[in-house]
Amino acid sequence: MKASLDFYIGTLGMKKIKEMGDGVLLQALGDLTIYLEAGRTTAAADPISGPVSCMCFSLEEGIQASYETLKKAGVPMVGHYFDFGPEFHMFRVADPSGNVIEFAGKP
Repeated sequence: MKASLDFYIGTLGMKKIKEMGDGVLLQALGDLTIYLEAGRTTAAADPISGPVSCMCFSLEEGIQASYETLKKAGVPMVGHYFDFGPEFHMFRVADPSGNVIEFAGKP
């Protein structure tokens, strides 16, 4: 749980709202709220060909800047950086529990 909180709060900049049982409620980007719970196991899925589920973020600063920031922070990349044209780029990372997070939008 500590590694996940360090990732979501320290690296992604989410804010801890409240503790709830074995979990924590986190908030980012205004109304976006996630519940992070300890003690769960990671789904056995191939994250490159298609995760069971993933969160997707689109960022105002642009996807390339976010990619460089997260790569420098040592966040594990899942697959490659994709350039689908001038208006859409994407990449995926894994959080400390192995959950896939996708970042997509304008470069």
